[in-house]
Amino acid sequence: DGRFTLLPTCCLGNCDKGPNMMIDEDTHSHLTPEAIPELLERYK
Repeated sequence: DGRFTLLPTCCLGNCDKGPNMMIDEDTHSHLTPEAIPELLERYK
């Protein structure tokens, strides 16, 4: 649907709390595949 663009990054500086994802200026840590759909819904 074009809402998000995925870009690889070298480092978010948060390796000890990974896996990590950044959306806008917000870093999200300790992610699981199950948690991602709910997280993305917050950014509609």
